[in-house]
Amino acid sequence: MLYTIVIVFSIFLIIFVRKYTEPYSPANIFTLFWTVQILIMVIGLSHYLYFSYTGIIYILCCILCFDLGYLIIPRKIIRSTHISSYENIYFNKQTALKIYYVVLGIAIFRSLYGVISKGYSLSNLVDITSFMEMSHQNSVDRYSGEDEGGGVFGKLLGVVFMACPYIGGFLYLNLKSKKYLSYLAIFPSVLAALSQGAKMGLITSIILWLIGLIISSQLFNIKIRISIKNFIFLIVGFVGFIILMGIVMLFRIGEFNEGAINDVMGKGVSYLLAHLPAFDLWYENHHENLGDLTIGAKLVYGISNLLGVLKRDDGVYTEMITISADGDITNVYTVFRFFVEDFGTFGSLIFLIVIGYISRIIYIGFEKKINIFISASLMSFIYFFIAWSFCTSIFAYTSYILLLFFLYFIMHYLIKVHKGVIISSKEKTNTYIGN
Repeated sequence: MLYTIVIVFSIFLIIFVRKYTEPYSPANIFTLFWTVQILIMVIGLSHYLYFSYTGIIYILCCILCFDLGYLIIPRKIIRSTHISSYENIYFNKQTALKIYYVVLGIAIFRSLYGVISKGYSLSNLVDITSFMEMSHQNSVDRYSGEDEGGGVFGKLLGVVFMACPYIGGFLYLNLKSKKYLSYLAIFPSVLAALSQGAKMGLITSIILWLIGLIISSQLFNIKIRISIKNFIFLIVGFVGFIILMGIVMLFRIGEFNEGAINDVMGKGVSYLLAHLPAFDLWYENHHENLGDLTIGAKLVYGISNLLGVLKRDDGVYTEMITISADGDITNVYTVFRFFVEDFGTFGSLIFLIVIGYISRIIYIGFEKKINIFISASLMSFIYFFIAWSFCTSIFAYTSYILLLFFLYFIMHYLIKVHKGVIISSKEKTNTYIGN
């Protein structure tokens, strides 16, 4: 019965959001991001993964509340809203490329700094055996808490490091030739992942590259076309990403043999699929016995931990849960666990309505090019929050919070803004693409 409810509920949300929201709206992205996952795992893998379905139904209710909050402001009101000024947006190509080269250089330096600061030399990157041993030891140090992350200097480098793929994705549609420069933005993350075993950093970089691409597409009214060539490229890229993640995991283990390969293949299930059944099972067992609610402190762990309000452990959650018939385990519970522990089941649904409403206001500002530096930066973070919700909250990490401010700063160099005045409320804002 619950299985059927999950499937019907998911399909309803997809139809609902496609009918009433814009393609790149936060509501549409959030809904599709989760319902597609749910349908694939529930329909295709329910014989293998453990599900109670109560947690999944809660997730779907959260999505519905977010969508309803988003739709509180009707489209008719938005279309008829009189705006006395508008902003023409131009791509600031020359300055943007200069900034990109500087940021790319800093990002590569940060990857190498992560090697040198731990006592290794660049020669370790040349010898495969030394490379794997270094990656393994760095992984051990990070999980044991011995890796301090380079202090304040390391965190600041990390912020620029994360901005690099965002800028690379932002440049992609605006580079008629030399698009390889855009792809180079992922290189520092690949280097860091292989040398330090930081697989989540690689995932984050790809997410930020895609967000930069989407923001650029909307700013300059350039459609992202999925041709047969691009579709094949996406498939090849996805397969390459899976292979690369496997290699990173082998480097983390520090060995390259049949046993290590089998171990990586076994863990692959946990890394790709574990978050949904993990939360589902956790919710079934804990939603009625939550203890004291933390009223948003866990959702913004990066701030509450810094202020000493609530201490955040490495990895956020340390308890493991079995999610499959083969005994796969994980400690990744998605952002929805934060929602429940902060506000409770009912309170979190109300919270999602408010968040949906706020996201609509931000999206309207971004769509109508109002205070574009602020609205573009906030929209980037909304997309980032949604994409990272499979793992946890982006606001659980101070580096991600600092990234928001850095994106606002860097946006001033990526685009040019020319303000004008609308004489008639019927006139529409036009967006131009500069050279």
